[in-house]
Amino acid sequence: MQSEQQYSNLVYEFFLKRIQFGYYKCGDLLPSIDVLCRELIVSAQTVKAALQRLRGEGYIDMHNGRSTKVIAEKTPEQARQFTLDYFSHRVKSFHDLYQSSRLVIMPLLSEGFRRADQKDLDYLARLAEGETADDILHFFCFVLQKLDNPLLMNLYWETSIFWGMLFLKQNGEQDLSDVRLMHQEMQRCMQHAACREWDRLFEELQTFRQHSVGTAVDILIQSVPPAKDEDQIPFQWRIYRERPQVCYSLASHLLHEIYMGSYQEADWLPSYEKMARTYGVSMSTVRRTIKVLNQLGAVRSINGKGTRVSDWAIPAKLLILRALWYAAICLSSSSPTNCWSTPASL
Repeated sequence: MQSEQQYSNLVYEFFLKRIQFGYYKCGDLLPSIDVLCRELIVSAQTVKAALQRLRGEGYIDMHNGRSTKVIAEKTPEQARQFTLDYFSHRVKSFHDLYQSSRLVIMPLLSEGFRRADQKDLDYLARLAEGETADDILHFFCFVLQKLDNPLLMNLYWETSIFWGMLFLKQNGEQDLSDVRLMHQEMQRCMQHAACREWDRLFEELQTFRQHSVGTAVDILIQSVPPAKDEDQIPFQWRIYRERPQVCYSLASHLLHEIYMGSYQEADWLPSYEKMARTYGVSMSTVRRTIKVLNQLGAVRSINGKGTRVSDWAIPAKLLILRALWYAAICLSSSSPTNCWSTPASL
């Protein structure tokens, strides 16, 4: 399934970056597939696809009945340089991402705690008593899972991966945040959740985020020399949905161009290749966009010739309203997957 492929890309990227950062060194063993399924909240098929890709690229050794071992060799200097390059090309986006994601994630974390039953709280309490940074990651991942919202989980993993803090091993004085302090704050969150003190819980969540992500972001901004503006990599939320909204955004844009006269009746649209280059999207996105426009009656694709602007049997404004209605219906689908970065022109 396409959704499994997209989620396996996230798992693949997670472990690839950990190897490149030096979190996992040559000879280290990865957790078992069962553990990864439980901690990452994905299927065995998703984990296996990611690990098989890593094996094919020479990063790990994986055989039935044996633990998965890292075989890629990277010197401490190579890992340090990779880490510096990673942060320097993203650091200018960190503060804005921290502020904007806080507005989304904090209320939803609070709601996740409200939905947790006693069994859930017992599991979270065990994570709060732990000692590793991974305990923290899985603690909040589990809370958000209670909302049963794949789009939210997608955002959580995308932001976590973009910041890169998941890939740094605890290293004493060089840590970006105090892992012991964060576990103490997780324990206070559990106390408030157990007593159903929701206002105090929300305040504790805000404190936790400032002491963890906020502090780390401040350290990185102050200590990492940023790459040039033109080399900066912005955050892109790859939305894993079966009907990716990019094709509807692009369809609306093309309808607007037709309405404004950029394309006249019986004009031919540019080739798929040219539209993909112009709008910075994949060929498959262009194909889905043209399919939408065909369904709306705005264009007619002719095999071997191209795509032609249709005779306008209905007023242009009515057609645009119809397109918006159609997009709203399609985007209400909750099934996974694809990825999108919106062109500035849209």
